[in-house]
Amino acid sequence: MWADRRWVGTLFPAETRPGEELAAYATWCTAVEGNTSFYALPDGATVARWIEQTPDDFQFCFKVPRGVSHDRRLRNTDEEMGDFIRRLEPLGSRLGPAWVQLPPTFGPDDLEALDGFLTALPAAWDCGVEVRHRAFEADGSDERRLNDLLHSKGAERIHIDTRAVFAGPCETAAEIGTFRARAGSGLCW
Repeated sequence: MWADRRWVGTLFPAETRPGEELAAYATWCTAVEGNTSFYALPDGATVARWIEQTPDDFQFCFKVPRGVSHDRRLRNTDEEMGDFIRRLEPLGSRLGPAWVQLPPTFGPDDLEALDGFLTALPAAWDCGVEVRHRAFEADGSDERRLNDLLHSKGAERIHIDTRAVFAGPCETAAEIGTFRARAGSGLCW
């Protein structure tokens, strides 16, 4: 995130106007996670503004759209991924690794889909994969299979500390659904 108005006067200069936050952010950070692409792809004008507001060595690490990772679970995604890639290609050298955030229900039986997805990515695209299924944290054969697959494809593994997610209480439908997928029950702490 780079557009937090609460940062104006502290992390951003006091005269930072709305819409100038990215330029201010890029003076002291060299990269940012592009979480917005998880929900919707940016239009060309937005990408052009990002280019204007950042130096050549700045890196955007965009999340693969939710429709690809969660709805289609990395299957039959050529059209959606083609749109994602075309929208972001103008960033050129500013394009950092793509981030594939998978749902907690994406488990060992889905590794073939992950393999196919990573194989289909353009060779120039670096990629990191965040898994949340418990089997991939168990230090067993499923985790080794995942790590071997990622290594063979040149993809990074993104680790997330989920303790805060599961510390409860679960209040929203998303929190309850995540907890059920992870813990196998409807109970929240």
